[in-house]
Amino acid sequence: MTTLANTLQQAMALHQAGRLAEAVPLYQKVLAAVPGQPDACRLLGALFLQAGRADLALEPLRAVLASNPDHGEALNNLRVAYQALGREEEALAFLQGLAAKRPRALAPAWALATIFWQAGRTEEALPWFRRVVAVAPDHGDAWTGLARSLEAIGTFEEADAAYARAIALLPARADLLAARGVLRTRAGLNREAVADLSAAVALDGSVALYHYNLGLALQGMRRWSAAAAAYDRALGLDPALADARLNLANTLLEDGEAPAAAAQYGRLLDESPTHAEGVRGLLAAALKCPTLTPEIIRTLNAAVAADPGNVDLHSNLGGLFLAKGDGTRAYENLARALDLDINFGPALSLMGVLFDKQSNADAAGPFHERALEMHPDEAGFLNNMGTHLQVAGRGLEAIHYFKRALAASPAADVHSNFIFALDHDATIDVASAQDERRRWNERYGVPAGEPLGPWSNSRDPDRPLTVGYVSADFRTHSAAACFGPVVCGHDRTMFRVLCYFNSAGGDATTARFHQAADGWRMIEGLPDARVSRMIAEDGVDILVDLSGHTNGNRLSLFVAKPAPVQVSAWGHVTGTGIPAIDALFADPIVIPPPERVHFAERVVDLPCFLCFEPPPDCPPPPPGPASGAPLTFGCLNRLSKVSDASLDLWAMGLRARPQSRLFLKDPSLEGEALRADLLARLERRGVASHRVEMAGRTPRAEHLAAYGRIDVALDPVPYSGGVTTCEGLWMGVPVLALSTGLTSGARSSAAIMTSAGMADWVVDSPEAFAARMAALADDPVAVRSIRPGMRDRLARTPVFDTAAYTRAVEVAYRQLWRDWCARQEA
Repeated sequence: MTTLANTLQQAMALHQAGRLAEAVPLYQKVLAAVPGQPDACRLLGALFLQAGRADLALEPLRAVLASNPDHGEALNNLRVAYQALGREEEALAFLQGLAAKRPRALAPAWALATIFWQAGRTEEALPWFRRVVAVAPDHGDAWTGLARSLEAIGTFEEADAAYARAIALLPARADLLAARGVLRTRAGLNREAVADLSAAVALDGSVALYHYNLGLALQGMRRWSAAAAAYDRALGLDPALADARLNLANTLLEDGEAPAAAAQYGRLLDESPTHAEGVRGLLAAALKCPTLTPEIIRTLNAAVAADPGNVDLHSNLGGLFLAKGDGTRAYENLARALDLDINFGPALSLMGVLFDKQSNADAAGPFHERALEMHPDEAGFLNNMGTHLQVAGRGLEAIHYFKRALAASPAADVHSNFIFALDHDATIDVASAQDERRRWNERYGVPAGEPLGPWSNSRDPDRPLTVGYVSADFRTHSAAACFGPVVCGHDRTMFRVLCYFNSAGGDATTARFHQAADGWRMIEGLPDARVSRMIAEDGVDILVDLSGHTNGNRLSLFVAKPAPVQVSAWGHVTGTGIPAIDALFADPIVIPPPERVHFAERVVDLPCFLCFEPPPDCPPPPPGPASGAPLTFGCLNRLSKVSDASLDLWAMGLRARPQSRLFLKDPSLEGEALRADLLARLERRGVASHRVEMAGRTPRAEHLAAYGRIDVALDPVPYSGGVTTCEGLWMGVPVLALSTGLTSGARSSAAIMTSAGMADWVVDSPEAFAARMAALADDPVAVRSIRPGMRDRLARTPVFDTAAYTRAVEVAYRQLWRDWCARQEA
């Protein structure tokens, strides 16, 4: 033994000295004396590998493993030898045979698991990882491999449990916590993922990917600010980290930080001007920015220069400029898009919208039609066509297109358009109208973000109250003439007023509201959850929706009930369908008591459902048509209200008195085709075209002066006048109205006329309406005698005495607040 031991020692010394050729015969001498001697086999196999003779290394290494399958060094060298020879499958077969003979042997099972895993053969690796952890339950790396294999094949629960075991065995391994966090993010368990990834970051904050994946999990929880901070930290560690900047920009945009998002998209596009997601993101952010900054314009111009043939980019730019009110640049970009592709649907539809906004329905129609020819089921195009048809006075057709748009792709704003359009359908009763509003609430009335906690508002029933008004119409808009006197006229000793403006634009009227309010918040583009928190932090006691289902509404904000008491008023007094809104301000004519059972809100009566503040520059009432001229009826309501039902009603009276005249005015009547269509519709009803005058868009002063061209205003049906009725009265023109409409929207003029002390101008049937028209036409002198002094009389009525009206609103607010306080105490 001493001689063999010395021989082995001499071989090892030569081996270590690099004298491989001299060491070989000594190892072989030992093996000749003692076949399979473990150390000689192991070392000779290693020597042959060093010498580049992997073929000779196999036999001695196999001999080692035959006696000791758990010999890690020999096992690894054998793998290397087979790899060098390109005989991996033989290696696997040998290892599998070895493992079959010795099921409790750890090394061959671990080798097989890692070989299969590294080769991407996950399903073959899986049973060997399972065997290793069965043999060695505390083998942390094997639990790690098992977890990753299970994750790769989509077995979430087992993978999560395997990660848990690996983390318990290797608690200092940040990569394991991070890996489980990613697994949980993919499974939608964002809260648990955030905990894991936060722990990984705490262990090792130097890995950019950990911060990035934490951002993804936080983004999944809609914790936008925290997600943005995580992405920012990731970029600080690795500025080139894929997608981190894009996700940072997207998260800032979701959080309502449009200017900051635009800056990040800009940085992304500076590096890659044609980055498609970056361009789309910048366009979305720019849409929500208060202004298009020079930097945004520069970046977008660079994107166009880098990809001048991108029809989608030109179309989207046209849409952006259209939304920002820049018709010239909108047209230029949309025209360029159509030059590139004459059949590009989005550009066709947007061009139609542009012409509609310019009151050029004649030009708009063909573009909408062509867009739908190319894409008949595109929800956005169907919605735009519906809006176009409303503008053109074809309300029933508009309903059809909005309904198709909803069927193609349900969306809250389109559904609101559909609800608004239903006011043009004379067959819709109040129950059906409210059912549709309830459907809106069922589909979209899900609060966004984390539930708000209990309100912290003081329950003192008599303290000064904070009232928050939410609207996109704090600007020159018909609705502002109704709610403006209230918003600006509160008793500031008892009411603190906050305005939440859901628009990025503004004008002189906006400035007036801003100056009058105690607090001004710009909320356009901000997510509902963030605005809800803002409202709660502002201590709002009563939150008031001023829009209903009209454009620019934020009804989705109200479903979370960010304030203790919520009211809808003035903008569209037809109900919202949202039970979280406590009260709907109306009056007994607009919403008779027997119908109130159909409404989601409690109906609270005011002296009238609206009040009216004339514009500051309103001129005195014009003198009216010349003495001796035939009586002229007229309608200055928007053309969308001039339905076939309206023409049927008016034509009855006009046919009865052929000497009478009709005057119609609306910006859309600039179009010759629209005028011709309207004249043809009247001709078919027996009203000759020579009896009809029309006017289109005019400056505000000329519009008001146009009331001097008519003696009596005719209320449209079924969608009655509101602000236009008030405006006509203030300009000295009485309004003939029906009281028999099926919905609240059909009775607004009847309510206004009654509140204004002119209930005798409200009739209860179409026949009575026609008879009254005939009687008025027979005595134009009597009609014209009403005009002088009308404004003085009106000023003392609830509609026009805005100070008294505001006091009545404050009484209603106070009672709603006291009711809430009493319920809390109970």
